[in-house]
Amino acid sequence: MSGHNVTDPDGVLDVAPGSEHEDIVITRRATSGLRAIIAIHSTLLGPSLGGARFYPYADETLALHDVLRLSRAMTAKAALAGLDHGGGKAVIIGDPGIVKTPALLRDFAAVVNGLNGRYITAEDVGTTQHDMDLIHETAPFVAGTSTSRGGSGDPSPATALGVVVAMEAAAARRWGTGLEGKTVLVPGRGQGGRARHSTSRPAARRRHCLGPQPRQGRGGRTSRRRPHGGSLRCSGDTR
Repeated sequence: MSGHNVTDPDGVLDVAPGSEHEDIVITRRATSGLRAIIAIHSTLLGPSLGGARFYPYADETLALHDVLRLSRAMTAKAALAGLDHGGGKAVIIGDPGIVKTPALLRDFAAVVNGLNGRYITAEDVGTTQHDMDLIHETAPFVAGTSTSRGGSGDPSPATALGVVVAMEAAAARRWGTGLEGKTVLVPGRGQGGRARHSTSRPAARRRHCLGPQPRQGRGGRTSRRRPHGGSLRCSGDTR
């Protein structure tokens, strides 16, 4: 891939020269408040595949950097897994707890549709299986929809299992043993973090986990940092 196409209606973002991405689509929809970037890194082996990350980036330049990095990594992941897919990724800018609406997700679905199957979206940080079901109502290029709708379901358990297996391999290489007796930091208690924390793998049952706990707010109320934060203060045995 020697070049890339950038679709930016306002022309306010610069993409580093020499980027190996095939397509970068920057979208803003005033009515719904959608601000999104979709990056297609490669379709050499098949349609690009990658989740839609909904995150309150400080600015669009940071969002662009993230989507380029993540889509590039998805190409490598798909190739290593032997999938007939390339790498793609989408980022939606904003706090999903505040700005995410059905209208915004439908506008995002329209952007995905406009790529004519070259990008398949899925769940990621800040998006849910329910969101994918809604997007799938108007866009067929979606993975991770509900099993009741013929989809593959929530990908979090598979993601968590992959993380645990990788940690076990790293521990075996570093110490010559698995995770038995080790302390594991879970830096986010989102869907993947919860699945990692509750995994039933034998080695994981004998580890200690550190994870974010509710913080005491004003008036005695508890709160969590969003979207995947929290104070990493507690430890507990997962047995």
